[in-house]
Amino acid sequence: MMTFKEALDLKAHKFGTYICANLTIENKLELFNWVQANKIPEPCSPSQYHATVVYSRKGIPGADKDPILKKSAMASAGDWKIFDSKDGKKCLVLHLESGCLEKLHKHFKTEYGAIHDFKTYEPHITVSYDYGSDVVPKT
Repeated sequence: MMTFKEALDLKAHKFGTYICANLTIENKLELFNWVQANKIPEPCSPSQYHATVVYSRKGIPGADKDPILKKSAMASAGDWKIFDSKDGKKCLVLHLESGCLEKLHKHFKTEYGAIHDFKTYEPHITVSYDYGSDVVPKT
C-alpha cells in the first residue's frame, strides 16, 4: 500500500494547472530499490516519483484553496504498463489502484472544470521516461 500523505501539490504552469500526489519518503525508497534491483533502464530519480491528479491546460483558479488538498490518499500497486510519450519514447509506469486518486481527479474536473488530453484517467507513477522496450518487467 502506498501512502500519499499531505501530498497534494498544486502548481500553476504556463500551460494551465498541475496537481500531483507525492509519495512518502518510505514509498519512494521502496520503489527506487525495486527499480535498481531490476536494472530498469534510464530510471527516474525518486524525487520525481508522483501520481498526477490533474494536468489541465485550462487554468483552475481557486483550486489552491480547496481543503481537499490537505487530505491523504492511498493507493495499491497494480500492473506495470508501457505508455508512449509524445516524443516517441516508451515510458514504464506502475499503474495504481486508487479510488482516492480517481475521486480527486473527478473532483477537480467537476468542481473547477479541469480538462485533460486523455480519454481516461489512469493513476500511475512513471519510473522511466525512456524504458526502450514494450516488455513489462515481471513482479
